[in-house]
Amino acid sequence: MLSQSATRRISTTAVPRPQYLRIQPLSTHNHQQTRSQTTAAIPTPENLWTTPKWNPKSVRPYKDKSTAELLNSYTVFKLCEFPPLVSMTPAIIDIAEKTGTKFIMNYGVKKTFFKHFCGGETISEVLPTMTNFKRRNMGAILDLAMEADMEADTEPTLAKAKETSSHILSLMKESVDIAGETPGSFIAAKVTAYVPPGVLLRWTNTLRLVQERFDAVKHSDGTTNVPELLKSLQTVFPQLTASQLDKLNKVSKLDWISVSDHFTFANKDIRSGLLTTLPASVHQLMHPIQSANDFETLDAVVEDLHLLMKHAADKQVKVMVDAEQTYFQRAIDDVALELCRRFNVNGNVVVFNTYQMYLKDGLHRLQIDLDRANRAGWTFGVKIVRGAYMVSERERATEMNYADPINPTITDTHATYNAAIEHLLANLSKNLEFVVASHNKSSVAKTVAAMEKHGVSPSNKQISFAQLMGMQDGTSFALAENGYRCFKYVPYGPIDVTIPYLLRRAQENSSVLGGVGEDKQELVAELGRRMRSEV
Repeated sequence: MLSQSATRRISTTAVPRPQYLRIQPLSTHNHQQTRSQTTAAIPTPENLWTTPKWNPKSVRPYKDKSTAELLNSYTVFKLCEFPPLVSMTPAIIDIAEKTGTKFIMNYGVKKTFFKHFCGGETISEVLPTMTNFKRRNMGAILDLAMEADMEADTEPTLAKAKETSSHILSLMKESVDIAGETPGSFIAAKVTAYVPPGVLLRWTNTLRLVQERFDAVKHSDGTTNVPELLKSLQTVFPQLTASQLDKLNKVSKLDWISVSDHFTFANKDIRSGLLTTLPASVHQLMHPIQSANDFETLDAVVEDLHLLMKHAADKQVKVMVDAEQTYFQRAIDDVALELCRRFNVNGNVVVFNTYQMYLKDGLHRLQIDLDRANRAGWTFGVKIVRGAYMVSERERATEMNYADPINPTITDTHATYNAAIEHLLANLSKNLEFVVASHNKSSVAKTVAAMEKHGVSPSNKQISFAQLMGMQDGTSFALAENGYRCFKYVPYGPIDVTIPYLLRRAQENSSVLGGVGEDKQELVAELGRRMRSEV
């Protein structure tokens, strides 16, 4: 049995590529509605879910499940309503390891939780799941359940880092291949699965220092000049030279967008000037990048991300770059935006960056990056979520004595999330595609109403919705039946890797699991219909 630490490691299990049956693109027959046809059908956000064609009784989200599957899902939801179960699971796994009963635990999990929330262990097992969603006019977001081990080896050699990223690339290409059987589908990708977390941490800290020094000299209009910026930056980056900022002299408006576009890992001319030996106490952060080896590692593994995006573009598959913890996020954004610049061109959108609206700076960063894309002429791909790391983020902020990055209240997060939707809809005329990834029915209803207010058709290809497989199916199927583009997030992978993967998400998203009561009610209603022999 794997140790608890070992279960956090990336799976090295390779699976053979099956011979796939071709699946047609998502149907658009019930999307072809004019605005005049849909106006009367769209109620207000307050009563959307009680109106005909939207309420669970009409939608029947579980009508395609067998009775045995309904009973299994009901059992899973009942267990999800028991909060101590999540906290007890690591101990249960540990006992199974020590007693040699791993196979029994895995069998039980696979027949219950895994069956409800996951698409399968192998790529070939995912295909029927995608086919079932396709029948009800929904797409899939395939998520190979793997990520870097944050505890074991955060400082691998360049050769080891490249070996890991190349292995992941081969697995992710298989994920792209099956997603490509339904053109327009998505896959999810984690930058921490490619780039060593230690490198991301140090590059994030470096970028924080750059912004800190920019903020120290920016004027009231949000701009500065090169001499002032250079002098400020040299207080923490003594090796930085005027020649390395020479291109900024040609920028008419030296604001944060211009500066951050220059201070990116992809700009090799600037990197030697960003190496510093200043102690962390000088800037009250963990150490920034101090060795050129970090940049060499970034270059080597990002090559594999480029190959993944190229493969996805060839297969007409879109890639969602997942958001992660704030202490990695600036570096992840830097990588994601560089991929956007390269692949989201000529009207194509391959790369979507993710923005967490529970962060105090989440909406501002989204707005800045939309402006960045519009200024440079590439298309902005966006996924907006509320967030998934609140507990660990706040614990780390307290431990390291820095400001909590999370919004003070859930009300603030709801307001920020809805404001992000409004901002994106208001800028739909720009080069933009976005995904509303939410289990919050109020936000979904408000998005539907806002689309109507802005005169946006449900079938508009710039807007999609997404929910996790096995969660809020009533919301997902209602969106699909009413002509909106909706996708299900489908985790898959070997059970040994997927169990701890799902557990970590359950621990960070306990509030989501605690909200399965509505799903359970819809299951009971479907069982009741069958007991009464209703069609």
